[in-house]
Amino acid sequence: MSPDSIREALSGISGLTGSSITVAGEGVFALSEKDGNDQLVVLSRHPAALSGFTGELYTENDGGKTIYLLAAPLDHENAVQLRTILPQTGPVVLESRQSFGTGDRIGGRGAATPGHIEAIRKSSLIPVLAQQSVRENHKTGRTFENVMDDATWSVFHEGYTSQWGSDADHLKTIEDIDAAAQAGFTMFTIDPSEKIDNEADTSTDEILTRKFNVLFPDSKKGEIFITRYEGISGASRREVVRSGVKYLGAIRHAVTAYRHLAGLLGESRFNFELSIDETVTPTSVLDHRIIATELAVNEVILFSLAPRFEGDFEKGIDYRGSIEGFSRSLKLHYDLSHELGNYRLSLHSGSDKFSIYPIFGEITNGFFHVKTAGTSYLEAVKTVAAENFDLFLRIFSLSRETFKENAASYQISANIGRVPGPSGLNRDEALQLITVDPDFRQVLHIAFGVVLRNLGGELRDTLHMHRKTYRRFLVSHIGKHITLLTGQ
Repeated sequence: MSPDSIREALSGISGLTGSSITVAGEGVFALSEKDGNDQLVVLSRHPAALSGFTGELYTENDGGKTIYLLAAPLDHENAVQLRTILPQTGPVVLESRQSFGTGDRIGGRGAATPGHIEAIRKSSLIPVLAQQSVRENHKTGRTFENVMDDATWSVFHEGYTSQWGSDADHLKTIEDIDAAAQAGFTMFTIDPSEKIDNEADTSTDEILTRKFNVLFPDSKKGEIFITRYEGISGASRREVVRSGVKYLGAIRHAVTAYRHLAGLLGESRFNFELSIDETVTPTSVLDHRIIATELAVNEVILFSLAPRFEGDFEKGIDYRGSIEGFSRSLKLHYDLSHELGNYRLSLHSGSDKFSIYPIFGEITNGFFHVKTAGTSYLEAVKTVAAENFDLFLRIFSLSRETFKENAASYQISANIGRVPGPSGLNRDEALQLITVDPDFRQVLHIAFGVVLRNLGGELRDTLHMHRKTYRRFLVSHIGKHITLLTGQ
């Protein structure tokens, strides 16, 4: 039988997801969704095709020939083996001009990834479907393995065969890097924020000189560093010292992380991003030049750099600040990125930044990386409000009660005093507030961790039961991001 005829024959079997049916080598692979018990089904006349998978084995005689069928759980071991047999279910090192990190904070039965795939499938963007930070995993109780495996099963479910990436976001330690690499991630975003000396912006000359001398015990090397940048675009000696004091600790940490990854994986086997967006002040042109040049001097190959752009990039709401100022700073950073290494500019907290997306896509000439994540969680909560309002009220109440604790992790402007209580709130009002009200959105947005820890099972079951509604919301909302970024 041909692959197409096999797919047609299997598609009629109860419980099999037609989009997942895949013929590879001597085996046929598919997902079975029946009675809430999702399984991987492997079918073959050759027992070797089932090797490496674990599960219940069944055999049947067909005209004197044995047919082998394996019903396998959707666990980590089987996800690893599936990525080996079907490479399209695993991530790749990105080489595209445009990449878009979707991020799914829920996963499991409530996975957002199928909706992400449908939204992005016909665009020019390469999706980064597995994208989480250590902080987010800690809040949700997930691991890098969980995130990767959930993406794999969703990709398989959708029959998605195009390239996709995976981003271990905001990594701060070598141990975090090792865990992400072990899980199979291909992009590593280093967050050296704890190594950035924000006090340098307001320090006296005496303090700056003392700190600079600590960074350069060999004064000759310190002079070489200053000479490399002094006078470029009018930069003064003091400005170079200030920028060095502020960022050299972070730069050296990034170099260490890159060398560790290169030794672990091989230099061509990963994408490397440096995130410096979590600073008090915007990244200056001089700061950017020093960071990128020092990384290049140390043979670090940047895939992308996330500066701290002008304006505010808060969670779950649109950009706040001067559009003109953002455009001006973006143009300067874009020009530098091409002069110093032709790496992409990365926009963090990209969720719902609709007012600047067209500008970002235009000024970068479609050469960018954008990260979203929490906005899909809000679409999940919106689905719950539409389909299981009692559960929504409990999610909302928990989010309000824990607001102060949740807000400690984020820079947001939400005022809990402007958010109505659950008493008297009806479904239509809730859906409207989730869609348009900044305070309401942020209170819900930052509570994902405590909600998933306490109500995660019910949330995932509701999303699975009403996955058509969830998918529709995701496709519409993520589709808006894509349209404004690319004009497609």
